[in-house]
Amino acid sequence: MQLLTMPENEVSELHLTFDGLKEGGENIDVTRHNRKEFVQLKVQYELVNKRKEQLEAVKRGFWSVPKMVPHLRQLSTSVELELLLSGDRSITPELLLPLLRFEGFPSSSKTPDYLKSFLKKLDEVRVWLNSF
Repeated sequence: MQLLTMPENEVSELHLTFDGLKEGGENIDVTRHNRKEFVQLKVQYELVNKRKEQLEAVKRGFWSVPKMVPHLRQLSTSVELELLLSGDRSITPELLLPLLRFEGFPSSSKTPDYLKSFLKKLDEVRVWLNSF
């Protein structure tokens, strides 16, 4: 985000281009005039495009559980998804993690480990919040 507030000379000193973000991007320098577009495209690439295969695998996983399909069709907010996923408070990461299967991920993928770590952290936050 600092890129959006940098003076022009500092932006040009970074020698950034739109390489990999748009057609012909390797020939387009990032300037104060196009830096907002660069940030938007970079965020889209890093958070969605780069992980599209993994996100599609998660989506297929949800849709592959027949009992979840009717519930998934009714979801309209992230809160509803959280409630569907969280469900019964007695379900802990210790119970859930051994049941997870990750299909279609290369052995070098860190996504399964990230998801496991995320689930553990969510449980820690839930326990902390419930302590009030």
